[in-house]
Amino acid sequence: MDVSVIIVNYNVKYFLEQALYSVQKASADRQIEIIVVDNNSHDDSVSWIRRIFPDVTIIANTDNVGFARANNQAMKIATGRYFLILNPDTILQEDTIDVLARFLDSHPEVGAVGPKIIFPNGVFDYTCRRGFPTPWVSFSKLSGLSKLFPKSPLFSRYNMTYIDPDVPIEVDALMGACMMMRRETYQAVGGFDEDYFMYGEDIDWCFRIKKTGWHVHYYPKTQIIHYKGESTKRAGTKRNKHFYGAMHLFVRKHFHHRLEWLFHPVLDVAIILRSLIASIGKLGSALAAPLADLCLIVLAVMLSRYLRFQEWRLFGGSLIITMIYGAIWLTTFAYLGIYGRHKQDMPRIVGATVLGFVINSTFTYFVNIFAYSRLVVLMSSLMLTTALPGWRWTLMHIRASGLGAAFRRRRTLVVGSGQLGGTIVEKLTSLPNTPYEVVGMVSYGDEGWKPVEHSIPILGHVNDLDLIIAETHPEEVIFSTESVPFEEIFKTISALSHRHVNFKVVSGDLMRQSNGRLPLLDLEYRQKRGWKQTVSRAVRVIFR
Repeated sequence: MDVSVIIVNYNVKYFLEQALYSVQKASADRQIEIIVVDNNSHDDSVSWIRRIFPDVTIIANTDNVGFARANNQAMKIATGRYFLILNPDTILQEDTIDVLARFLDSHPEVGAVGPKIIFPNGVFDYTCRRGFPTPWVSFSKLSGLSKLFPKSPLFSRYNMTYIDPDVPIEVDALMGACMMMRRETYQAVGGFDEDYFMYGEDIDWCFRIKKTGWHVHYYPKTQIIHYKGESTKRAGTKRNKHFYGAMHLFVRKHFHHRLEWLFHPVLDVAIILRSLIASIGKLGSALAAPLADLCLIVLAVMLSRYLRFQEWRLFGGSLIITMIYGAIWLTTFAYLGIYGRHKQDMPRIVGATVLGFVINSTFTYFVNIFAYSRLVVLMSSLMLTTALPGWRWTLMHIRASGLGAAFRRRRTLVVGSGQLGGTIVEKLTSLPNTPYEVVGMVSYGDEGWKPVEHSIPILGHVNDLDLIIAETHPEEVIFSTESVPFEEIFKTISALSHRHVNFKVVSGDLMRQSNGRLPLLDLEYRQKRGWKQTVSRAVRVIFR
């Protein structure tokens, strides 16, 4: 067996499907085996893969044992000369497995090698070749110095932003999303350190590989697409803790002897601050609905005070009363789950508003400071009974309605005017309240399908895609892999990264096995749509 391809899956079966098809296409010149370790997914991944890929070896865990332990399970039973560690949210170029294996064949001193990795928009992912997070390197990254001085080897050692992404080079560490290593290296070094749950195990592994005398190389003569973070999105709110904890663990494990009294306290502070900033970002998103409610509450109380007393005064005692009213309503909403799992339950939202009114009204009878404002409480409660459920109802229906879909509709080009390209157009244009506006198709080779019935023009050849994008201003470009090879897709995406367009791929194999649906496209649309996208689209429509 040449190569054992090892993939750890957690609740991303549609991405895994696409990855497995790309692995099959990339295995034409090599004898490979595929081992998938499932970390107790609840999206039916195991039965799904067994049905569609019967030749894949599956290890079905009953718990989420983490990335490191799951990979170790697979490596213990792998039979290949080389192990390819691969993420499920990746797509390989047709030559990726062969190019990496041939590199190891011709460089016996190299223990592990990794390809160039790009995001779906064509941008290079600098984390696919990194420096070790020594205390200084970690501090430079966490403090932001690496972003201030991206061309400086002193400050930007971690992501090596001062080195051309197309230059092969020996590096400290590769990314676990796609890394090929020798069986002998694994036997000498052992598997991943299972003290790492989700992040850092790949850097730790590379450190141990180099420590035993093997070299680690970045080889950009082949590349993959990485839909980064799809598995970790489903790992919950602890992923920031895992990420910063992994860096902390690595430094303490490997650099405890280097000025520990100075570097570790500074590094601890940097990690805490960075984690705090990330947590604040999440907190801001969680507070959006309560802040919207509080603004409406303040506005309703102010308007009611004006109608009752003909004054707009908010400060002093009025402010205290208003904040207490607001706190009671917000606490009632939080207690009844309006900011959690019941955020779209309209009867419950109305009930919570009425309950808040009852509690506030009760205060006016038992607390003297509220006694003069019973009519204010009544009027503001009547307003809020409409306003608090109303803004939620409006937002829900904008998202679900045709009007909301029109705002979200994204200008889209389809590359590949063959049969699959036509099927993609048909699916995109026939979706209820479709979020896609197909502005044209781009041919590759000598394809015969002509989408006359949809009046979708063929705008030119893929060689002219840069000019076509400049003229049509699409937000997304969808490639049909039945017409366009992955290698050509990746080259095109890399060349057009400056266009800031979102690139997607639809596999013919995936379409046929999935009864004609578009799982990857539809999944990304459901993940990304939201109020920010609706407003952004509205602004583009207005100022186009």
